[in-house]
Amino acid sequence: MIEKEYDFTGYHEAQLIQGLFGQKYDTLINLLNNIQKQKLKNIIDIYLKGLDYRNCEIVKLFYGIDEIFPFSIEEIENVFNINSECIELIKDESLCELKNLGLEKRLDEFFGIKR
Repeated sequence: MIEKEYDFTGYHEAQLIQGLFGQKYDTLINLLNNIQKQKLKNIIDIYLKGLDYRNCEIVKLFYGIDEIFPFSIEEIENVFNINSECIELIKDESLCELKNLGLEKRLDEFFGIKR
């Protein structure tokens, strides 16, 4: 069987989750099959839609969601014509907002983690 050259299903979403919550979910993500990773991507996409357009796009570019590779801060600066400090602030505020929207709780449900 020939593998696709760029089969990153779930990889960039895992990077976003790590950015949000640290190493908490890493081992679980590595155990997921592609169907489960697609479900995880769908969950994250739903929560990303809760951000305003610019913030959503900055987070997606920074973590490489829907891209082959993550964008650097400098590349994101060029896309949005804003400075790196503003991008970092938007990214950090957006990650905080994702937590407040309930993404962590939804991920706990997805992975079957009880608190």
